[in-house]
Amino acid sequence: MIVADFRFSWDSDINISINRNKLKSIGGSTAIVGYGQWTDVVERSVPGESLFNFYGYKTDGVYKDFNDILNSPVNTLQKNNPIVTDADGKKHWSTDPTKYSRTNTTFVGDVKYKDINGDGVIDEKDKTNIGSPLPKWTFGWNNTFRYKQFDLNFFFNGNVGNKVGNYMKMKLTHMNSAWTNQLKDVKDRAILAPVNGVYSAYWSNDISNVYVTNPTTTMPRATINDPNDNDAWSDRYIEDGSYIRLKSITLGYTFSPQLLRKIGVSSLRLSLNATNLFTITGYDGYDPEVGLSTASANVYGLDNGRYPSPTTFAFGMNLSF
Repeated sequence: MIVADFRFSWDSDINISINRNKLKSIGGSTAIVGYGQWTDVVERSVPGESLFNFYGYKTDGVYKDFNDILNSPVNTLQKNNPIVTDADGKKHWSTDPTKYSRTNTTFVGDVKYKDINGDGVIDEKDKTNIGSPLPKWTFGWNNTFRYKQFDLNFFFNGNVGNKVGNYMKMKLTHMNSAWTNQLKDVKDRAILAPVNGVYSAYWSNDISNVYVTNPTTTMPRATINDPNDNDAWSDRYIEDGSYIRLKSITLGYTFSPQLLRKIGVSSLRLSLNATNLFTITGYDGYDPEVGLSTASANVYGLDNGRYPSPTTFAFGMNLSF
């Protein structure tokens, strides 16, 4: 007669948390401002809104050619830009190509910022909420399997619907120094070429004779001076921070009491544990699990060089005599 041993069990626990919040008031102030480093405003908490909203500019790719600049809102973030003011006070780009310089003014290949308030100019008034670092919901899933003397436990956690501010990407894609390492993202920067196809000695100085060969890129041209303020805090650095992570997995084996009695031991369990084994995410930085800033209580979800969660392995032994 064959007797099957089906001593198997599975325990599973799931928890889900939903986060909804609104700042009621802050003692008469209009906003709580959070800084990335020094004067870089990255977040703003305003009464009537959720906490810690990322605050900056929205972008619309890069200027593809001179005509694209002329038909776009005037960028007043750069004081050297050639701007013409009409009698009615409305500002326009100058149509004279000689007024533009690839080193001192907005140029083809620079970031195109969106005119949020519709006044025809790009300035501080066009800053707006560009995403929330707070997840819409978080979850955890814990499972324990047991079969005879073996046990296996694994725990997944994650969150959905939050944004992460990739502050390191802002600093490492600026392309404003020949001595600073850059991320591989800069390989997709705007590449300029002459409209007439002639690469003369000074072809790139004539704004009317250059265009972007990869017009769908969102990475601006390389320029030491950055006259367009391409690295202004914007939605270029705001990424989806949703993730699911295998936070912990443990495999254990408990020896049978009958066997242990022969060697004078009452209990013995061996285990092998691994933490942060893998993470599934669309975030481009080291680790999407950022949380509250260690530098400012007014900043959440900003990756300004946070050390990533390490993968660890551990062997354990529980022994009783």
